[in-house]
Amino acid sequence: MVRKSRKQLTIRFLHRATLFLTFFSFGLILLFFLGNGQDFLDTSQFIVLTVLSAASMLATLVSATSAVLELSVFIGGKRGPYLGMFTVSVLCLVFSLSAALISRGILLLAAGTGR
Repeated sequence: MVRKSRKQLTIRFLHRATLFLTFFSFGLILLFFLGNGQDFLDTSQFIVLTVLSAASMLATLVSATSAVLELSVFIGGKRGPYLGMFTVSVLCLVFSLSAALISRGILLLAAGTGR
């Protein structure tokens, strides 16, 4: 049995957490848009946006950490699979950052209208 180093296990955990949080944020985005079409209550939409904002911010932090670690292992160790993982982490970072900014913007606009 081959033992993996702690750094490799940490990178794999962060990568899986990044993917989970990104897909969770995507599901919340779908729920928000479907809720608009199904006439959800304003309070329900507010809760969905608040959870989306928190999940997207957490996904942004985790994916940024994951991307930095994957890049350092790729550069230092010359390991091929980490380049693909780095690419996925950067794509998740861009998606989650844009989802966080848009959801916070919608919440800011909703608060300004007298919610």
